[in-house]
Amino acid sequence: MKQTVVSESVKTSKLPALAEVFEYPEYTIRGIKTWEQVAILGRENLSQLIKKARQNEQRLSRRIKELTEQMEIMKGKSGAWFVEAAKGFLNPQDMVKGDHPRGDSWDIEPIDEKSQTRAFGTTTFNICGWCKHANCGTMRMYYYITTNCGLYPYGEECKFDTPCKLQKLTEEDFRAVIRNLKRKISFLKDDRKKVQTGIRQFQLLAKDAPSKPYLMSLRPEDYYKIGDELIINLRAFKDKKFDAKWVQATCIFGYRHQDGFVSAVAPFPVHDNLDYYGGRGISSSESNPGCLQYADYHSLRTAFLGGADQEFVFLWLDNIDSKKIDLLEFRKDLMEGWILRPPEDQQPIVDEMKVESVKDALRVLQMLMEPESIEDLERWVKMQLRYIRPAAKRQKADDPVKEYVIKQTRAVYAARKLLKERLEDRRGCKKD
Repeated sequence: MKQTVVSESVKTSKLPALAEVFEYPEYTIRGIKTWEQVAILGRENLSQLIKKARQNEQRLSRRIKELTEQMEIMKGKSGAWFVEAAKGFLNPQDMVKGDHPRGDSWDIEPIDEKSQTRAFGTTTFNICGWCKHANCGTMRMYYYITTNCGLYPYGEECKFDTPCKLQKLTEEDFRAVIRNLKRKISFLKDDRKKVQTGIRQFQLLAKDAPSKPYLMSLRPEDYYKIGDELIINLRAFKDKKFDAKWVQATCIFGYRHQDGFVSAVAPFPVHDNLDYYGGRGISSSESNPGCLQYADYHSLRTAFLGGADQEFVFLWLDNIDSKKIDLLEFRKDLMEGWILRPPEDQQPIVDEMKVESVKDALRVLQMLMEPESIEDLERWVKMQLRYIRPAAKRQKADDPVKEYVIKQTRAVYAARKLLKERLEDRRGCKKD
């Protein structure tokens, strides 16, 4: 295998460990161990790494700000100060406690109406449940049933009715808290500096980096766009009609588009489910490595078979979550690369999307049940049009994708018309 060509900046810079740059390195850079490997990831992946590192930098900055604000609150304070401060807030004395009336309690909680509807921040420095410094825990609407105090330094779990523990601390306790907060802030600033160093290195590497396929852990939410040409692995496909390894398909709007799933349609039937685009429909999770952009598939396969970028391909394969697929079988399929071709006697398919029933309308709009209001209906319509309209602009006038967009748009409007009329009829019946 060829040795990676690494820039001098990677060799000579005092860089942090990669794991120190990200909040969740086990997911973000899965299979990537060194900066030398990062240097060959390509422009798209480096851009995503910058984005992920920025998010971690922002998280650390928020935490530094929170702890700094806490420190300012605690400076020069004593328990007596919090006793006085608490007098400016409500201290409920008539609380009723028990199991929640709905029977879904995790623990004993307040069951009187005042407590159930009391606003958050109402009882600050009195009891914990509604205090604005309550921090995480089991929450019910406006209050915490169990929580932790965002100011109390000893991390004990508090119930909703726990009296404010800050009132019991001495001046020496508060001085110790300040010292502890200063240490935490210092550590966080050190962590942030490492992240910032990492970001600068990613930016340096990205300047002249070539385009390469996204790693699985770095695929952006909009990796699949309506009209994209995809190559999809058929190994795990049920009821398939052929033994080929791959099939070419076009991305269409479907269930949870750009939200965990991708839908596509092949140019001819590939399975026996005729209710799903006449056997042409294909559904996959976004995290499926066997669902690739056309250009990415050919780039990976060419390199895998001995091309100049073979080392990157092995990094790409190492980045796959091994729990998702059988990696040995996937590598075999990538090597063989048998793409299914349409049968010679295949006739052109005319697939105008009919909207003749409520079921048809709900299927077009990807709704599980009828909308309860016209506003709800319009929200679903606008969401789909927001995804499919840009696809038409990216294609030539005579492109099949443009035809799909026109047909799908027509179906969306037909579905809206049918469901809107039903809502109006229902509304009219209520008036009568």
